[in-house]
Amino acid sequence: SQERMEQNADLLESVLEDFGVKGEIIHVRPGPVVTLYEFEPAPGVKSSRVIGLADDIARSMSAISARVAVVPGRNVIGIELPNETRETVYFRELIESAGFRNTSCKLALGLGKTIGGEPVIADLAKMPHLLVAGTTGSGKSVAINTM
Repeated sequence: SQERMEQNADLLESVLEDFGVKGEIIHVRPGPVVTLYEFEPAPGVKSSRVIGLADDIARSMSAISARVAVVPGRNVIGIELPNETRETVYFRELIESAGFRNTSCKLALGLGKTIGGEPVIADLAKMPHLLVAGTTGSGKSVAINTM
């Protein structure tokens, strides 16, 4: 929910401040599996300092992991934290999306969703290779058979 995301953003800001990193969360982008928090550091704060705190951020936020990286072309640092509950991405959602219906691909393939929740559609005819990875029992064979 929006309220929960705002609470997490406030908590993340206070966690960073506890580690001596000043700045603010300027945007929150929820996705099906992770949420991206865009952190704008205060002037003089080195990106490498924030990136080096990834494990400490995860621990302080009670998350399994945290991915921290500079967002290319913007003055923000992206902090990805896993959602408490993963959203199931249904194949029907992908093939009923406007992106799938309006594509010019010869063999359109719905691969999933981006971090922002947008469908990812690819052209199987233009792919020289396709790597499918995952843990045991996560549905790799089912996905290939569906394709």
